[in-house]
Amino acid sequence: MNKIKIILLSVFLSVTYSMNSEVLEIYTWKAKEGELDKMLSAFVEAREIHESEGAVVVSIEQTDMGGTGEYQYTMRWDDQMQWGAYKDMIGNSPKWQEFWTKWSKNPAAELVATVSGGSMDDSKAEDYRDPYVWAAYEWKPAPGRTSEMLARMSQSKSIIEKTGAKVTIYAEGVGGTNDYHFVMFYDTWTDMAKSFTNLSTSEEWQSFNASNDPTMSTLISTNSGQKIN
Repeated sequence: MNKIKIILLSVFLSVTYSMNSEVLEIYTWKAKEGELDKMLSAFVEAREIHESEGAVVVSIEQTDMGGTGEYQYTMRWDDQMQWGAYKDMIGNSPKWQEFWTKWSKNPAAELVATVSGGSMDDSKAEDYRDPYVWAAYEWKPAPGRTSEMLARMSQSKSIIEKTGAKVTIYAEGVGGTNDYHFVMFYDTWTDMAKSFTNLSTSEEWQSFNASNDPTMSTLISTNSGQKIN
């Protein structure tokens, strides 16, 4: 019966992502020496164009632990149809073409990574308009065990959100390697610290961890950071 529940949960999550979930694109940049202010100014200019052309929310994010000074330029849409309409529009946008021509002549930063993805729950782009901090964990499921891992993530999400976090599970799209990202969002670093403290004394969390099967998945990376705009 438990295996049936896990399979059904996985199917539900997959359908939710494909039909009606938040879509995002993350562009990771590293400023050239002495060019940070120029890069951030360009981000602000680009954000104004992207949001006017159909990106619902654009976040400028600074990585903290787990990074090496990178900044993330993250665009979000409420669903696949919004994303598709934006992609059709931006390629023909005179404002974007003018900006990109100017930027590419003397870029202040190097683009080091890009990845797209979609949320596995009911989160929407507007959920990320206000300032936030995050802690993210990237997991790769063992062959044939994706359903089990997603079920465990869903259970973990329900426990952690009781401590004040907003948790979103993302599936990688183009640019990724089929990993999943478990991301905890908070209003402030202090809120994150309170959440972690509460988890450390939670009997429900301790019981959950005690039942963990380490062969189910591999932790690929962790990082934290904050929205700075």
